[in-house]
Amino acid sequence: MTLDWASGLLTAVIHPGQGTAPELAFEGEKTDSPQVDDVFCHQFRNYDHYARWIIDQHLSLTIWPREHVVQEMHLDFQEAKITPLQCLRCHIPDLVDFVQDEIKPIDCFAVEGLKVFLDKIYCVTTE
Repeated sequence: MTLDWASGLLTAVIHPGQGTAPELAFEGEKTDSPQVDDVFCHQFRNYDHYARWIIDQHLSLTIWPREHVVQEMHLDFQEAKITPLQCLRCHIPDLVDFVQDEIKPIDCFAVEGLKVFLDKIYCVTTE
């Protein structure tokens, strides 16, 4: 994975390599006027509260073709800085069979200084 943050532009690329993670390419630019998506706008008092709700998930489940990973975690937001982004490009080739149109994420942001404590991790590999 490569991540580049320069002049308000974030570029992220996941190269599958030998693992089973899908390829991903993302570009986004910093935005000074973030908006909470219409689906959630009445549930959160501001963008920061909304973004923290998305980030603060205590359970992560990832399913790849040959493995399943479950992670239990807790987060420390004390030094976290959330930067809202406007998506310029998001490309995930493995989704082409399922999503014919251009991929447009509901929301995008970068988080710096977030401490993640991995409490438990379970991994099952299938052949």
